[in-house]
Parts: sequence; C-alpha cells; structure tokens
Amino acid sequence: MIDAVFKVAIVGNQGVGKTSLLAAFTNEQNRSIVVPTVGVDFKMHTSSVDGRMVKLHLWDTSGDTRPCSLMITTSYYRAADGFLLVVDTSNLQSLHDLEGWLLRLDQFAPSRAVRLLVGVVKHGREREVSSSAARAFAAEHGMAYEEVGEGGDARAPFTALIRSMWDRPSALARAAKGEV
Repeated sequence: MIDAVFKVAIVGNQGVGKTSLLAAFTNEQNRSIVVPTVGVDFKMHTSSVDGRMVKLHLWDTSGDTRPCSLMITTSYYRAADGFLLVVDTSNLQSLHDLEGWLLRLDQFAPSRAVRLLVGVVKHGREREVSSSAARAFAAEHGMAYEEVGEGGDARAPFTALIRSMWDRPSALARAAKGEV
C-alpha cells in the first residue's frame, strides 16, 4: 500500500549530474553513456522510508536556460512537492547559477514545496565548491544540504527530501480531493 505520492523536480545547470543522480537512485546506472536531457525526463520510483511506502514522480529537467526550454521546464514546477537543486562541486559557477534557479522556483513553484541542495562530487575533478560553502549557501536559502559521489549511493538526498515532505500536503493528494 502506498502511503504518499510526491512529485519531485530535479533542477540545476546542464552537466551538473542531475540525470546521473536520478539513475543512481533508481538503480539505472548501468548506462555507459549518459545522454543530455532534452526538455524533461520522467521516472516513477517507489521507496520505503521510515516504514512508509512512497511513490515518487521524478522530473529530471534540462539545465537549458533558453526561454523556450524554460517555458517547458517551469511548467513542471507548478504542482511539485519538492525540488532537488543540484550543484557540481567541481564547478563554482554551478553554485552561483543556483540563484537564478531559485528565482524561477520562487516565481513558478508552490511556496510549500520543499527544497534540498545536492552537491555531486565528480571523480577525478578538482573541487571548486567546498562542503562548507555549499552548506552555507543552503542555510542562507533555508535548505538542507546532502552530498553524493557521482555514481554512488544517491538515497540520502531523496530520503531527506521525502522526510521533509511528509508533513506537507501532497499536491496529488490535494488534487484527488479537488483542492488544487
């Protein structure tokens, strides 16, 4: 039995590791080549967290910031229960660019949606964003921070996001009751 259904959007610049993070979480990381996301990719995943079953509708968005792409991807923000904002720890610009992603979320996402910052540590690359800098950025914007090694176990950020969403009414549950 499913206890909750949550819609989660994964956002951030192109190439920061959004698709790889999702593939690691959904156990689809056996792809030798990761193809860049065009528009939005959708996956469903069921997990048990703290003894409760949750179905996640996962929207892996393109990091493309051209107006036509943003028009498509921001439409997925409107009913989201949570957001994973992804930063590449080997790319300082990806952290700075999160300000723009946060502005888009402020404009298009529900105010009740939970936000969590995820740092993807890419193997063999020099680190430009320290854990302390990412934590400070997250705290400044009212978010928690989780870090994941590229291709490693990606459950921690998703589990943290699910726990944060439990107490907030799901957009899908509200829709079923005719409240949306």
